[in-house]
Amino acid sequence: MKQLLLVVTLFFVFAVTAVAQDLGKEEKTHKRRAPMKKIEELEKIKLLDVLSLDEATSIKLFTRRNQDRTKIWDYEDKINNVLQNIESEVKKGNDKDVNKIQKLNEDYCNLSMEVEKEKLNFLKSLSDILTPEQVGKYIVFERKFRDEIRDLLMKERIKRNKGK
Repeated sequence: MKQLLLVVTLFFVFAVTAVAQDLGKEEKTHKRRAPMKKIEELEKIKLLDVLSLDEATSIKLFTRRNQDRTKIWDYEDKINNVLQNIESEVKKGNDKDVNKIQKLNEDYCNLSMEVEKEKLNFLKSLSDILTPEQVGKYIVFERKFRDEIRDLLMKERIKRNKGK
């Protein structure tokens, strides 16, 4: 019961802190991620339960994690911009610039590699906050949680399509 109370308290602390810090910034950037807020909050609660962290460690972890995710979202925004440019250039037909498409393709590859580097750097940076076992639990949790969400979304999509 004590642990549940701690988790709920931490959830509210993080929620209030996140809202206070992100009010101006989040409205301008990463708008398409707004629907993901509830999923991210659920993920935080489940992660706290899996890792059994104290309050100070939880704050350090989620602060670092939020900074990392912001960097990754910035890269993803750039990737989406490059993809739009590739698509528009390819649609030009005979007027397309092959050299420009090649450069955009390279930009896409480079940005994708930066995203992966950022993810690896984040995992490596956890060694001063978490034990190796906790980092392992974190890695497994991230994968399983992502798979669960994907499966739920697919089931919901199938259910919706059957209703049409």
